[in-house]
Formats: sequence, structure tokens, C-alpha cells
Amino acid sequence: MENNIINIAKRRNDPHSERKYTMQNKLPKRDEVAAELTWRLEDIYEDEAKWEEELNKATEVADKMATFAGTLSEGAEKLYELCKLNEDLELVLDRVYGYAHMREDQDTTNSKYQGFHQRAMSVYAGAGEKTAFMSPEILSLSDEKLNEYYAKIPELDRYKRMIGEIRRLKDHMLDSERAASCQRTGDAGRIPEVLWNAGKCRPQIPVC
Repeated sequence: MENNIINIAKRRNDPHSERKYTMQNKLPKRDEVAAELTWRLEDIYEDEAKWEEELNKATEVADKMATFAGTLSEGAEKLYELCKLNEDLELVLDRVYGYAHMREDQDTTNSKYQGFHQRAMSVYAGAGEKTAFMSPEILSLSDEKLNEYYAKIPELDRYKRMIGEIRRLKDHMLDSERAASCQRTGDAGRIPEVLWNAGKCRPQIPVC
């Protein structure tokens, strides 16, 4: 405690000591941090060309899912194929968006990864808009028809919990049109957050 007081007093008496103290204790830049103290995002994508590939794949899967709109009442096969595509889409989006988000978090001033994050968000929102029909159509199926589907294709049991959760939240679900609208505008409010994280719009508070 006494040593700390002496050190503070010395800095106050030396007009250059505060600058020296600040320089010695400043936060390092991202490229100055030891690798062992950082996330190993290469474990997700060792080559960012693979990220680009999967970003495109997410759009392709969402486009394919969109072709199932209005068909779930036609048979168990339609529901099963849609559920499989939805599982694929969720896995790809988790990787694509998670990687882009964490890359940007590493350095919020890095314009390259700001771009990655924005592109991932755009694909995420687009996929949500294209697949917004899924929950309302599952809700439109009667319990009797769903039970017929489960009996016809036992593999549907893999998605029974997901389907059950959608039906459980029936009173809180939007229709397809409103759900798609929410997805289109889902990332509009993030612009101020990006600027704040990058230090572009923070107030300058003087240090006494």
C-alpha cells in the first residue's frame, strides 16, 4: 500500500511519468496478442474459402426449402425432407455466422471481418425469410395427420421434439407473412452497435 502511494506521488511530481505509465500499461493491439491467448477459429474454418463456400451453401439450402411452401399437407415425405434440410441449414448457419461474429469480436475495427459479419447476417435473415412458412404450416397440420406421418416414416421421430416445440408455442407464432417481414428487418438495428464497438461514436471523457 505504501509503495503504491509513493509511486503515485512520483508520477504526479514527474510531468512525463503519466505518459510513461500509460504507454507501459496500454492494451495491446490484436496482432500483438500471443496466439495462445486467442480463440482458435481455424478449428472452424482453416481456409476462409470454405467459409465462402458454406455461406453460399446456406442460401442454396434455404432456396431449396422455400420450394416446400404449401406442400406439408401432401404427405409425410414432404415434412421429413423439409426437416432434414432445416437441420442442415441450422448447422451451416451456426458455423458461418459464429465464425464471422467471433472474427469481428476479435477486432471490431477490422473492416474485413465487419464485412464477413454483415454478409453472414444478411444470409441469416434471408434464410429466415425464405423458410418463414415452415412453422405456420406445421401448425396447420392436425394431430391426427401428424400421427399418421410419424407412423408412416419412423425417421420423423428424430424431429418430433422440434415439431412439438413449434406446436407448443402456437399461440405465440406469427403467420408466414409477418414472420418473413421480421426476418427482413432483423439486422437493421445493429448499425449503432457496430459503430459503438469500433469506438466510432463513444463520447470522449476527459481523465483527470
